[in-house]
Amino acid sequence: MDYNGTLFENSRRLRFEAFSNLAIELNKSNEFEEICSILVTYIKFIVESFVFTVNYRNGDEYLHILVFRGEYFLSEEPANIYYDFFVKEYGEKNVPVSLTREQIAGYGGLKETLYGHEKVKSACIIPCFETATQSITVGAASKSMEHYNSADFRFIKLISETLSSKISQVFAQRNLAQKTTELAVKNQEVTLLYQNLEEIVKERTRELTEANDELQTLFYRTSHDFRAPLTNIIGLVNIAEITDGKEDKEWVLQNCRAAINHLDRMLNKLNTLSRMHTPQVENTINFNNLVSTAKKKCLSEAPDRSVTVTFNNQLTAELRGNASPFLFILENLFENAIQYGKEKVNISVTANNTFNNLTITVTDDGTGIKPEIMHRVFDMYFRGDARSTGSGLGLYVVNKIIKMLDASIRIDSNVNEFTRVTMSFPVKAREKYLQTGLLNPLAVRTVPRGLYGLIGNSAAV
Repeated sequence: MDYNGTLFENSRRLRFEAFSNLAIELNKSNEFEEICSILVTYIKFIVESFVFTVNYRNGDEYLHILVFRGEYFLSEEPANIYYDFFVKEYGEKNVPVSLTREQIAGYGGLKETLYGHEKVKSACIIPCFETATQSITVGAASKSMEHYNSADFRFIKLISETLSSKISQVFAQRNLAQKTTELAVKNQEVTLLYQNLEEIVKERTRELTEANDELQTLFYRTSHDFRAPLTNIIGLVNIAEITDGKEDKEWVLQNCRAAINHLDRMLNKLNTLSRMHTPQVENTINFNNLVSTAKKKCLSEAPDRSVTVTFNNQLTAELRGNASPFLFILENLFENAIQYGKEKVNISVTANNTFNNLTITVTDDGTGIKPEIMHRVFDMYFRGDARSTGSGLGLYVVNKIIKMLDASIRIDSNVNEFTRVTMSFPVKAREKYLQTGLLNPLAVRTVPRGLYGLIGNSAAV
């Protein structure tokens, strides 16, 4: 009986069984970590390998596996000392190479790796190039002085071919999963975009419908409100033509002037509406001057009233923008406070700011607003009291300006005690408004305190 021949056959059979099991387990695997674990389990039964390395490349995809003493190390980085040596040194030759201990020591880069371990006596390198961009190079190091033989090379070649196929498959599956995820994200984005588009269309339709309704109401009520003072003026002119007395003529002129002033106020409010959609010149806004100007105008229209306006300027920054909307707001709030005020009218104004917000509060001690009509104060042509001689457009236009500036407004009131109007304006970038031609919001530039004479103080103006 040939003992050596039998031993050789048994050894080869065991190696084939181990390789068969390795191939079966690799076929089940879906992750690189699983591949590494399978190599750790079976490689020692197939080929003598104190150190076992795999260097795979396919285009921009890299995989480096190192098996050593029952553990594995995995990397997908392009730079790798084993790859640099094995592939660049021997890969292009595409032939198996055996290395002795002396040859390993002769390569400076290689002897710094585990192949240079003191227990390594021999090594082999098996390059396998499938295409110009795809390659796998497998290396093994042994503690035996004997060189790897042709049978070892065949098994290592089988392992490399099986690994190359499985690694390519895992990369493909991972890329497919990534593409599937990206496609799902894109589909979700498209769905959200479509939903948002529907919402935008609905919102724009609602805004257009609302604007059209407001425009029709505006045309109808304006023509009616213009007709009344014009008719009054025409009648007064007819009276003047048949009146000779000086006192009668002065009476006619006084009433004509009142009717004309009423028309002028209405036209100013309508003009403010039209100017909201045109770009305006930006300057530093002096709120002290705005409060003073608004008071003077209101007193000129009600010279017989006693009015005190107190401005508490708490601003800590210089604010730039279009001052006209703020002047209009103050004039209308002062006008309402005087018209619905008591014998002596007290109005207080407070302005303060944070980095991105301006708050203006106007408070008066007049008759207040009844709770049951509070929800209508911003309606077009709404007059809250029979005593009102206004156009009913003031707070309507104020609210329009507030919306144009992305601001907010809140009214608190107790009947016969006070009315407080609080407005909050965002201080932010202007690009959106410059593009759409709307009123420019405020731009802020921080400056030292004391820039304004009344900053931090309370004073009557």
